[in-house]
Amino acid sequence: MGLANLEHPAPGDEGWQVFWFNNWIDHQGIQQAIQKKTGANQVIFVIDPWVSENADAILQRHQEFHNNMNSALKLDGQDLSQLNFKDQSAVRAWLYVHFQEHLSAHQALGI
Repeated sequence: MGLANLEHPAPGDEGWQVFWFNNWIDHQGIQQAIQKKTGANQVIFVIDPWVSENADAILQRHQEFHNNMNSALKLDGQDLSQLNFKDQSAVRAWLYVHFQEHLSAHQALGI
């Protein structure tokens, strides 16, 4: 899967749904690569489908993905467990930091 799917999601709820699915798929690919490289078996958290009413819980589980990924790869990470959807500049900043963490993981794993 291309990282471009995580950099600029299409607008609207449907775009966010597609982004979130691609995000979940990328996390699974990263986890498989971590297991292949280190032998460590990581937890796969359920973060898809995106359900707006469960946003806080989904974002928290997603943060666990990033915590585990960053720990296994010895990468620095940011807190991605909070997102103010009403502030578009905050959403863009979150998307940027999120993309950078995935990019760093891909680079560390050579995928």
